[in-house]
Amino acid sequence: MRMTQTPEASKESDLIPNKMEEFYNGVDIPIEGGADSSNETSSGEQDVLDLVEGVRRSSLRDGEHNFEYGQGQQSTSPCVCLPQTNCKTETLQDQKERLVENSVSSSVQLKELQEKIDLLKAAVEMASDHNHPSDFYVNQLNDQVEVKRGKIVEMESRCIDRSKALEQQKVSLEEKLRATEPETYVKYKKVEEIELKLEYILTEKKRREDKLIELSAKAEKQPKLQPRRTYIQRVEEITKNSRKQDVDIERILKETRELQLESNSVQERLNRTHAVVDETVFREAKKDQVGQQAYRILTNIHDSFEQIAENLLATDRTRREVSDYEGKLATMVSRSVDIDKMKADLDTIRRENDLLEKKLSKNSS
Repeated sequence: MRMTQTPEASKESDLIPNKMEEFYNGVDIPIEGGADSSNETSSGEQDVLDLVEGVRRSSLRDGEHNFEYGQGQQSTSPCVCLPQTNCKTETLQDQKERLVENSVSSSVQLKELQEKIDLLKAAVEMASDHNHPSDFYVNQLNDQVEVKRGKIVEMESRCIDRSKALEQQKVSLEEKLRATEPETYVKYKKVEEIELKLEYILTEKKRREDKLIELSAKAEKQPKLQPRRTYIQRVEEITKNSRKQDVDIERILKETRELQLESNSVQERLNRTHAVVDETVFREAKKDQVGQQAYRILTNIHDSFEQIAENLLATDRTRREVSDYEGKLATMVSRSVDIDKMKADLDTIRRENDLLEKKLSKNSS
């Protein structure tokens, strides 16, 4: 059953419509059917208008319902409707903020579209104007660009002059501060140094971060390598083999030294024996003809043994050289040498040499 609405209740029920009118005025959205509505409303504005109209109608229905409920409960609890009213007010405020944001974004989009439309209209007018050629508009635009450049240059000169004036003013203020308050001036200089250091640190930090990002990207692109344990095992094996080789080399060197000592002792003994035999046979050769013949045979035997020793040494050196060359040949064979590529490079070099010779002959002639 609907009750008669008192003046106080009517004021309360009119609260929401009044707020909606203020909301419309604050957002500056034309009400449907109003005098300020435009026929060229975009789809974004129409959505906003529909949302506002729905909120207004829902608020009117809720206001009537709250009024009836408040009248029915007035005898027992007159303050029951206050929290509901506050909740509705907060909801409307949130909706108002959202609608304002939507309206602002829509107005920005409309402004951008209007600028594009103006540019297109200007282009169409230029294209459809038969009285003036396209060069006329190009020259006009170039003149405008030159004017803008002149303004930019003028503004830059003003900015430079202004910065110089401010720099001079800063220097004068620093001089005045140093004369009046030396301690404050020292602190000011320290603060400036700290700011410079801080700026340098931030710049260095930014550079290192960029470098870290670049290196991280490169590291991600690199192929995944084997774990470190594998390389450690390889190094240990190489070290173990190297130690074995060192032991073998020491043993071979020791044997070589022993053989050299033995060879030297045998050579010395042979020289001493030859000296004794040579002296004895030489004394006998002075006495008779047989001694002379024996001395000649001894001399020939000694020369023959020297030649044999030299031949053995030369053969040993030749064998070592052969083994060295065989090792080098095996290394060269193990390498993948592309004979065709080498021939092609050689032909290219020959052609370049021929061209250079022809150029030199032409220059000399």
